[in-house]
Amino acid sequence: MYSSSRAETGIETQPHTDHHIVLLKGTCRVLGRPLHAGGSVYVPAGLEHSVKAGVWGCTFVSIESVNRAV
Repeated sequence: MYSSSRAETGIETQPHTDHHIVLLKGTCRVLGRPLHAGGSVYVPAGLEHSVKAGVWGCTFVSIESVNRAV
């Protein structure tokens, strides 16, 4: 879980890791899309992204899943 009042938080991008970001509190923007508490966004593997907090900050969870053949 992340809590941010900083303007923007980068999330490390991995070539085989998808991210699913769930906003628990506050507002933010991910991939140019506004999110409100309870909202979520899926970010496919390899796509550069960040979470830009709203004026009052935000709290979110970033769930990662690896997509590659073993």
